[in-house]
Amino acid sequence: MSQFHAYKPFPPLSDLDPGIEVGWNFDVIALKAEPADRVGSILLGDATKEQEAGASTRWLIVDISPTAFMTQDWERTGLPRPFNPGDIGLSRRYPPGQEFIGNDGRTYKILKDQDFIGKLKANANVEVKAEKESKAA
Repeated sequence: MSQFHAYKPFPPLSDLDPGIEVGWNFDVIALKAEPADRVGSILLGDATKEQEAGASTRWLIVDISPTAFMTQDWERTGLPRPFNPGDIGLSRRYPPGQEFIGNDGRTYKILKDQDFIGKLKANANVEVKAEKESKAA
């Protein structure tokens, strides 16, 4: 597993323009976390930043389809929907999905709601471990 835990802050939702809206198929548009330019005093090379960005487990949820996260009837139970735009979701490393460049030049990814395994609480510093390392620990 990477020892990398430093990410650039996500931009505010008002600054994002993916250029598309999600459809009706349990889809979520998310912006992946970008690695910081340095860890401590070590300046990271482009290849390292690309590798870490590709394996990102942190996503800013930008837009959610009306059917996403509806495996339970949230409205009937009175419980809030588990994710909303602006939340930071956690996924496994290398989740499947379609990447695209938005109107603002940022790289977004269309993910399925089931790809999210949790929501990051404010000011939490959590990292998802790779499966092999979890079993070895």
